[in-house]
Amino acid sequence: MEAMQIESFVYRALEDDHLREELADQPEAVIAREGFSPHVAAVILRLVPRVLNFGGGFVDEKPALFWN
Repeated sequence: MEAMQIESFVYRALEDDHLREELADQPEAVIAREGFSPHVAAVILRLVPRVLNFGGGFVDEKPALFWN
């Protein structure tokens, strides 16, 4: 369940410019709004820099981020 939440959120963040901008400015506010558990929130916070620096490139319609 947690892995699916993380994957879904990262995928949305990679697709949505506005969400990425919010993550860059106020990652804690975005995470609070999403209502993630403390464990998922910690993982998302660790992924934020990679999501913000991601240059694109999808493999089988999933972000290449998961396959690096």
